[in-house]
Amino acid sequence: MNKKFIYVLLYSLVAFVFSLCFEACSEQPKTEGPIDAQALFIKRCATCHGSEGNLQLSGAKNITVSQLSAEEIKNQITHGKAGMPPFESMLTVQEIDALTAYCMKLSGR
Repeated sequence: MNKKFIYVLLYSLVAFVFSLCFEACSEQPKTEGPIDAQALFIKRCATCHGSEGNLQLSGAKNITVSQLSAEEIKNQITHGKAGMPPFESMLTVQEIDALTAYCMKLSGR
C-alpha cells in the first residue's frame, strides 16, 4: 500500500477515536437518582478502557491489573492524566466516587 494512504487512514482512525472520547466526555453531569457505576463507566470510560476495563485504546491503562489506590484513581478521574481528560467539571463528586469504587472492583479489590 501507498505510505500516504496508510498515514491518511491512520490519521482518520485516530481522529475518529478522539471524537468518540470527546463525545463521551462532553455531556453535563446528571445529579438525580441512584448512580449506576457500571452504566456510568460504560458511558464515560469504555470508549478507551473498554467495557471490562482492559481495552487500552488511545493509551488508556488496563484497569483490571491496576495497583493504584482508591485515592490515586479518584485523582486521575478528577484531574485527568496524559491523554485522559479531567472529569471534575463533567461529573458530580458522587459519580466520581462511584467510578472510583467500580474501578477498584474491576481490578479485583
